[in-house]
Amino acid sequence: MRGFGIIELVATLCVAFILAGMAMINARALYHPSRGGAEELASFLKAARAKALATTSTYTIVPISETEVMTTVSTSCSSVEQVEDPEMRLTLSGGASIANLEWQICYNSRGTSNSSAVIDVSDDYGTRQIQVVLGGGVRIL
Repeated sequence: MRGFGIIELVATLCVAFILAGMAMINARALYHPSRGGAEELASFLKAARAKALATTSTYTIVPISETEVMTTVSTSCSSVEQVEDPEMRLTLSGGASIANLEWQICYNSRGTSNSSAVIDVSDDYGTRQIQVVLGGGVRIL
């Protein structure tokens, strides 16, 4: 019986590894940090809403920089005394940033938000938008 020699097998493996490496390099270009950042922020907003429902307190989400969002707790959305929740803080990873910092979302104890907002998360490749509606729902556009 005649089979493949060691030279043929090594050459085939080398070609396969080269093709796999080229595929990985090209696939990396498909990842956009704005998409990951938008998913992180949307999950964070949903978690804050869930915590407001669970604790019967109000949770206000405020951007403090282009990459960081913090949450405060109070008895009502209009309360002057807001206490920061150190467990509910988000720093966007991967090069994504929040384009507009002129928003604030407050979830009351029933899980509804006091305002609606469209939040832009951007990177070098583009922008993704997160929509928060008055009922408290969050979706990525």
